[in-house]
Amino acid sequence: MDDADRASIEIEREIANALNRARKRIRARSDRCIDCGDELPAHRREWELCVPCAEDRERLERIAGVGR
Repeated sequence: MDDADRASIEIEREIANALNRARKRIRARSDRCIDCGDELPAHRREWELCVPCAEDRERLERIAGVGR
C-alpha cells in the first residue's frame, strides 16, 4: 500500500464520519433507507438501511476500516 492508497482510505473514512455525524443530527425514524432512500420493509426499519446498503457498508468497513 502506497501513500496514495492510504490517503484515499483516510479521505473515505473522513467522508463517512462526516456523513454519520450529519445523519445523527437530522435522523428521524422513517420507512426509507438512510443511504439510498429506497423504501424499507418493516423488519429493516430498526436498522435504517436496506440490505444492499448494509452490505456495502460492511464491505467498506472490512476493506478500509471506514465507519469504525
